[in-house]
Amino acid sequence: MQAEHDIMVHGIPNVPDANAILRQELDVHKNKLGPIKWLRMGPNRGFHKTNYAFLRYEDASVHEEAVTLLNRVGIPRTNIWFEINPRPTTTDHHRQEESVTPRVSRLIDELREEKRKLEQKTKELEQQRREADAAKQQASNARSELTENRRLMSDLHDRVNQLEVSKHQLQAQLNNSRDLVRDLLAEQEPRTWIPQSRNLSRLSTTTNEFVSVQLLARPTTHKNHRFSGGPCPVCLEHFENCPSIVSTQCGHLLCENCMFSYVRNSDRDVRERCPVCRAQLASNYYTRAIYN
Repeated sequence: MQAEHDIMVHGIPNVPDANAILRQELDVHKNKLGPIKWLRMGPNRGFHKTNYAFLRYEDASVHEEAVTLLNRVGIPRTNIWFEINPRPTTTDHHRQEESVTPRVSRLIDELREEKRKLEQKTKELEQQRREADAAKQQASNARSELTENRRLMSDLHDRVNQLEVSKHQLQAQLNNSRDLVRDLLAEQEPRTWIPQSRNLSRLSTTTNEFVSVQLLARPTTHKNHRFSGGPCPVCLEHFENCPSIVSTQCGHLLCENCMFSYVRNSDRDVRERCPVCRAQLASNYYTRAIYN
């Protein structure tokens, strides 16, 4: 296909509505040259002393004749002249052919669209900012909570340390008390009940078998002796005030009530030893003594 060459129009005055005025002057020759297909102003319009435009008739074969005619008759009150464009042109100047009003409307629409996009972007940024502020506040609250938890943990740790110190102090006091009681008991003369020959006539009955812990029963509340020695190394009560008296295998005398409580309430490794001298009592513990 043979390329078409447009007519280039030079020297167009830089006046408002130049496109419309030029088209009106060219339409004077419409009967001879035919209708105009398009008239498009050049892209440099308004920046050069001489502006140009591209002209094309519906019948491109009249371009040579149109250039000759138009240059001969001219455009009144202008220095416009015409020539065939030496290079084939394409219809890429459609925006220049538009009137001012549609062009401005289009630009306004484009500006409105840009404004809408900008507002949408601004809303998104504002939402992101609020989310960032909320996350920052949550992080700040979490840091405060963590600091408070650390403080509570520190206070709890200090309290535990204080309790440990108190525990050790109480344990030391208890050990000292036990040692003191042990020393006091060791200083006393052992209350071993060994009947003397002068008292044999007063001893009426004694049990010969030591009592096992499995057979241990709560002692009687009725006094069954008239022994006046003592005191009991556990309750420090004189024997004359105790309902019954017992003797351990190692020969120490105690109130039967004290022996009963000692055996029942102590651990095995404790109750299998004499509460006075800590001698091993094996599986049998004591014998009840009746002294008339």
